Amino acid sequence: MKDELFLYFASYTTSPDNKWFSAGANKKIEQTLSIFKENNKKTFLINFTPKENNKFVNEIQICNHLNPIIYRLEILISTLKIRKFIDFKKYKINLLIYNATFESLLFYFSLRIFGINPKLSIEVEDLPFARSRNLALLRSFFDNFALNLLYKKSKFCFFTSEIMRKNIKDFMNYKKEGFIYPPSISEKFLDLSKLRDEPFTSDKIKIIYAGGFHKEKGVFELINAFIKANLRNAFLYLYGPSSKDIRDIFKEHSSIKFSGMVSNEDLLEAYMSADMIVNPHLEIINNQYIFPCKNIEILASGALPLISIYSLAGLTFSDLPKKLIFKDQKELTDLIINGKNLWFKEKKKINKLSKYIREKYSHDTISKTFADAYEF
Repeated sequence: MKDELFLYFASYTTSPDNKWFSAGANKKIEQTLSIFKENNKKTFLINFTPKENNKFVNEIQICNHLNPIIYRLEILISTLKIRKFIDFKKYKINLLIYNATFESLLFYFSLRIFGINPKLSIEVEDLPFARSRNLALLRSFFDNFALNLLYKKSKFCFFTSEIMRKNIKDFMNYKKEGFIYPPSISEKFLDLSKLRDEPFTSDKIKIIYAGGFHKEKGVFELINAFIKANLRNAFLYLYGPSSKDIRDIFKEHSSIKFSGMVSNEDLLEAYMSADMIVNPHLEIINNQYIFPCKNIEILASGALPLISIYSLAGLTFSDLPKKLIFKDQKELTDLIINGKNLWFKEKKKINKLSKYIREKYSHDTISKTFADAYEF
């Protein structure tokens, strides 16, 4: 009987300047690779990010050109390159696709063209037509076609949330076995959370945002809300790939700290010392077609969570005080001003919710779901 071999097709890059960069995607890809490793499954990451060098032990880079036409052609013939590293005749091939897109469809075609019929499964992280910038590029039409075909061909699917699984019905006319597979909370996170000090016990107030600086992320609304709040001894720490132009705009505000890209460990430690953590995501074409991964760590952190109503799709908890949810910059400003008082009024509910999130999204819990799907 042939041994199983897993091909994990994804775009992974550690360079913040790369247009493919996504901290959330990187975390999820690392999570999946770690689960394969924990279960002793031979796995290759098939990385289609052009000119990327990540140093994973079993990683095959299949694209060398930035030109979109050329790198898609490279994907289509990539099986020829992969054959240099893998003897397909020796293995029963499983293909897991991170987010079904047009590129992943090309890779599936590449395998089929060269006589390889993999057992297919896909991770659905977000859906086409979620963002206006995707519509402007007509990209979503190609991704929608790819998602439909790959979903139909797959044996089963992983969804980041229950609402994502329900939303897939808008795109598909047939049922498919599905498993809820969200981002997990690491053991390091759980260990640090046990040691953290209670928020608002210091003279200084530390507010944190971690993520991208695209307009839809709402980070500029957060900065302006912080400036208008004008809190004494408060500091706003912004973690993520900010440009020099952005930093220059706010350079006169010494209480705004652009911390740039840091390791996961450093970010976790920052979360554990935060008084408030904010997700200010704005409204897009369809917020229910994306999954707010960062909310899991925000709610589990033990800090005061301030969360945009537009970032709550797929994560609705009755224990989350509605007072901590905002819809615009003015409401966020008021929450920042009243953050300390809100904490002492709502901390029992917040701590109860944090404990629940840490248990529900622990790495052991999530990895078991993943392993059960594959019957490891």
